[in-house]
Amino acid sequence: MTWPRDTAAIRDPKRLADRACQSPDGPFRMGMIVPMLGKIDFRALREVAGHYRGLGVTLLMNWAIKPFSMAALAWLFVGHGFRPW
Repeated sequence: MTWPRDTAAIRDPKRLADRACQSPDGPFRMGMIVPMLGKIDFRALREVAGHYRGLGVTLLMNWAIKPFSMAALAWLFVGHGFRPW
């Protein structure tokens, strides 16, 4: 059986997990993130509180709007889009 034709593996989570191929990419991700973290100017973090409107908009978007919009999109696509499949 090849992967595209094995629809039973898609319907059965245990079989899908058995066929999953996950590579250990953690060190590669850290290799991309650590250089960016090294460029942070920690002395400038004191000035963040002065930009309260930008900080407020960011918090509003990330904590109040995005989770619900992502849940709505998931409900739309998974609940309705893939239902016939």
